[in-house]
Amino acid sequence: MRFLGERADVERLLPAMDVFVLPSHSEGLPLALLEAMFTARPIVATRVGEVPAVLAEGNAGLLVDPGSPDQLTLAIDRLLGDPSLARALGARARARAEAEFHVSRMVARYADLYRDALDRTS
Repeated sequence: MRFLGERADVERLLPAMDVFVLPSHSEGLPLALLEAMFTARPIVATRVGEVPAVLAEGNAGLLVDPGSPDQLTLAIDRLLGDPSLARALGARARARAEAEFHVSRMVARYADLYRDALDRTS
């Protein structure tokens, strides 16, 4: 484990990670999680905010309870000890990110929201 401080080159660092860990107590929709998904990193994250939905309720990454270091440790150890599971979760994370959170998909969703809002005011 290395603590690198604030970095501006995250896209270079993510591919070097064996596991991406997001041990948050509170989140909305974390960009860091999406970045990890797009680089096919195996993920361990806490069940907070939109994280469970983004990770398809655990299908695209392991979920643990917030404030549970024992669960966090076990999940990290599980991925480090099972490279095929880590690869499979990383691949599912990337596929989900591409299908649901690619910029073109997000732009289309925002355009739909604006159209709906305009239709309601007409």
